[in-house]
Amino acid sequence: MAAFALLSLGHALPDPRTEALGLPLNTIAFGLFCLSIVATGHSRVALILAVMLAPLHLMALSLLWSENPDYGATKWINLYALTIVSATFLFSAVQLTSLRSVFRMWITLCAVLLVAAVLYRLQRGFFDRDVSFAVHGPITFARQMGIAAVMSFFALDGYRRWVSVLAFSAAVAWTASKGPLLAIVTVIMYLALFRATITVRLVTIAIIAAIVASFPFAVEPLRGEPTLARLIEVYDHIMGQGAAGSIEDRAELSRSTLEIIRENPFFGVGLGGWGTAVVLDQSVWDRLADYDYVYKYPHNMFLEVLSEVGVPLGLVSLLPFFYFLIAPRHPAAMICAFGLICQSASGDLQDGANSLTFAMIVALTWVRSRFADTASTPSARNFGEQLNSTTLAHPPTAGAP
Repeated sequence: MAAFALLSLGHALPDPRTEALGLPLNTIAFGLFCLSIVATGHSRVALILAVMLAPLHLMALSLLWSENPDYGATKWINLYALTIVSATFLFSAVQLTSLRSVFRMWITLCAVLLVAAVLYRLQRGFFDRDVSFAVHGPITFARQMGIAAVMSFFALDGYRRWVSVLAFSAAVAWTASKGPLLAIVTVIMYLALFRATITVRLVTIAIIAAIVASFPFAVEPLRGEPTLARLIEVYDHIMGQGAAGSIEDRAELSRSTLEIIRENPFFGVGLGGWGTAVVLDQSVWDRLADYDYVYKYPHNMFLEVLSEVGVPLGLVSLLPFFYFLIAPRHPAAMICAFGLICQSASGDLQDGANSLTFAMIVALTWVRSRFADTASTPSARNFGEQLNSTTLAHPPTAGAP
């Protein structure tokens, strides 16, 4: 699937990580996908998406006063271009088949990625976070696995649903990426407690109780494992048992970003300008002393936009991310929720392409179900049926209420 490939690559502009023989493979692939949209007659969908994404242009205006316009333009173009092309392919696939079929294909591709990552890391270090997950870094891999977990809840049935949900959720935990882990725990608990059968709800409560009761006894033996230690530091932070490394950094990043917003409430510091404007506590730089890393963004997309674009334009430009709220029970809406929770704890603006793409899918299917002649084609009827489905595993039959 083209949309899966594009969102997995994460960049439309040249990226050194995807170069081969000096050629930017991701940009070449993106160009070919754009040509295929025109060749297959889907350019109309792309134009509609461009109109729906018009608020994002307000972000681009702030490049005029940014001290780092190159970085700002790069992340804006990657977000805007990837979303239009990915959503065009995804929506077209749903039109031709069904949302359930698209979800199942996505789940299959993620299963292949998961198997490849397991085999790759068995040879190089299963819990070594410095080892990639075959073709992805930990955060990108965690996002893809989290999306597959949410899709599994809606597109699969019986024992396969929960096996798949648990497998992909475990893959997220395997990465020790706190943002995706927080997101998948929140979303899966919501689905299990509020959109599943009473049996599943009771089992979920029992599992949560068992984990909470046993975790304090399991902490000490697991501290020596570097990857698991990243998760245990969250527990220590909650229990007030010491500093929590990157969690403490995130708190400082948020505090400093709020200060930028307070000092520049109307116009911000320009898209991409956060890194030159932020003033961080020396303790943060001390913790980064042993790493070749400099913070360029606050690891919270909402604070990032408000601090760089300003509060008035920032709030308007963030609207497309919340289009999914027009049909909150649409299965893809939960993917949007997962993505936005991720974006509140890790990544920058361009990493929001996943949640923004699925927000476009929710909006487009809602519009089609409301204004198209739903009696004209099975495809159109399918859109209306899917909007408020609890699961896609057993779609409603024709004439069902």
